[in-house]
Amino acid sequence: MKYKKTRKQKSYGGIQKDLCSSDFFKCVNKSWLDSVHVPPYKAAFGVSEEIEQQIEKQLFQIAYECQVQYRKSPTHRSLETAVGAVADSVLKTASQPKNIHTLQSHIGQLNCLETKEDVARVMGDFCRARIGSLLRVDGTYLDTQGGKYCLEFRRGIIGLPDKLYYDDESPGRWKTLHYYEEYLNKVTTRLALPSLKPVIEAEKKLAPYILLKKVNEKEKEVAGTTLASRYTHIPWESFFGAYGLPDWKRRVFNLESQEWMSIVNKLFQEESIAFWRLIFTSQLIHHFIAYLPPPFDDYHFEFYRKRLRGQAQKLPQKYLLLEVLTDWMTPFLSKLYKDRFLDSSFRDRASDFAKEIQQAAMRRMNSVEWLEPRTRKLAEEKVETMILSIAYPNSFATSPLPQVNGDCLVENIITLGIWKSQQDVDRLGTKRKDQKGWEDPIYAVNGYYYSEDNELIIPAGSLLSPFYDEKKPLGWNYGGLGVIMGHEITHAFDEEGKEYDQDGHRKSWWTSQDKQQYEEKTKDIIHLYSHQRVLGHPVDGKSTLSENIADLGGLAIALDALNLVLEKRRVSLDERKRAYQQFFISYAVSWRIKEKPEKQIQGLLVDRHAPTPLRVNLIVRQFQEWYDAFDIKEKDPMYVDPRKRLKIF
Repeated sequence: MKYKKTRKQKSYGGIQKDLCSSDFFKCVNKSWLDSVHVPPYKAAFGVSEEIEQQIEKQLFQIAYECQVQYRKSPTHRSLETAVGAVADSVLKTASQPKNIHTLQSHIGQLNCLETKEDVARVMGDFCRARIGSLLRVDGTYLDTQGGKYCLEFRRGIIGLPDKLYYDDESPGRWKTLHYYEEYLNKVTTRLALPSLKPVIEAEKKLAPYILLKKVNEKEKEVAGTTLASRYTHIPWESFFGAYGLPDWKRRVFNLESQEWMSIVNKLFQEESIAFWRLIFTSQLIHHFIAYLPPPFDDYHFEFYRKRLRGQAQKLPQKYLLLEVLTDWMTPFLSKLYKDRFLDSSFRDRASDFAKEIQQAAMRRMNSVEWLEPRTRKLAEEKVETMILSIAYPNSFATSPLPQVNGDCLVENIITLGIWKSQQDVDRLGTKRKDQKGWEDPIYAVNGYYYSEDNELIIPAGSLLSPFYDEKKPLGWNYGGLGVIMGHEITHAFDEEGKEYDQDGHRKSWWTSQDKQQYEEKTKDIIHLYSHQRVLGHPVDGKSTLSENIADLGGLAIALDALNLVLEKRRVSLDERKRAYQQFFISYAVSWRIKEKPEKQIQGLLVDRHAPTPLRVNLIVRQFQEWYDAFDIKEKDPMYVDPRKRLKIF
């Protein structure tokens, strides 16, 4: 028998050309996608979750050691026993009924509401304990006050995470609302409470305002006396008395949305006490139900995790422990993690790499042709003065220790929320340079850019393989961690970032010509993404714009940094090609993920990022180095004419 001779496919770093040129994301990650399964207690599993699995082992070790210390010395106050007490309150089965009784007690107290002053006191209590309300109070720095720390009023939350769930544009809108009502009915029946069905109608009216931040809406700084004179129907004395800020009249506040504050003011004027009881009751339930024992956490899982996200199994209790510690004890767990598992040489090496990326970004911003010369120079200076916070902060805000216990998780959540708010109050009037610690966990697998501080933060969790691995070939780390850093730096010039100067002050430093050119270039990006579909549903090119800009700019910056290294080393053409292959393969690996269909659809509604395969395939094809690395030709499916390739920075 004669066998037909087949042409051997050319391999590029272990991947095949035919797949590479049609779907680069799938080509690079095919074997991983075929072999990996999403855990039943998750809606998605990707490279971040892979790294988190390594970190979780370390965090569990910390939590369990702290729990042992707490049980040995429950009256001894230390960082370890505080974490141990909260761990005990999560894991101790015998104490779980107390969580239900505590929630019922707080709901029962709402029956004492009689006046609008009472309503304001409850709202102040909620804000102080960080319980979801129609208003949220957080801390921020004010430019006009010499960069001093102040409190900011922000939009609150309601039962569903996006306004589209409340209107006809949402896929399966009526089914979602039906199951939401069913969920509320189950909870209220079990708690022997009146029906919360009227809350759904109230939320439908509020959703277009509370769940939407207008892009062009400007924040507003106001004095406490202005709050009192402008929003006259809100009993501010009662609100701030409960919040714990008696001298509020001489303070300055920041309003995220004047429109929303006006709506809350009108609600105080027009709505009945019964309305506020319903709203507060639903908000207490939403805030605490995931921390309650069965069947309540089952109800929460069935609707929010399974119905909306496609998660197959409820989160095991030990993972709930990590959620609680990460959400509510960030500085405590971060400090313990740093002391046990990190060293300064680890941070030094990563910081040197970050400076490489920073230098590449400076050169790129000073060569953006469509920016005016003066603007280019200011952009370069903004990157040059950017604070690079790598791995972990120099200090941690861990004092005074909160008074937590090992018997009631709900009480602990309230205590820790109040502790966070008191930290904000204690920081009022301080400047950025006096800030201790980060708001974010140092073990997070993520990156952040803060416009108000002109600060890049890369936690230790993002400095691990496959993002960063000193044993990998040249090119790999630039395509992983380098792009992450470049992505966050580019946020300094996205839709929001460009409104802040190098000192973190919100002011206009772009010319009208710069802004016009920016608008023209972003139209092409919006158009490209808006014409993509996932599971039959369109991608929102406008809402994902800033992240798409950061993806495009981040890869360009990291590629510049790699090219500089290649030039300095005077590598051969073959070595250069291999380095490019490693760069782009690393980039695709850094975005590998598997998601349940429900999670993908929810992402289209609420996520500011484009679907992950698009973040790879639509980006790499904009760069000639990718074509050179994998011999992509004009006839190949992913080929884009050089004249049509996107470039913004």
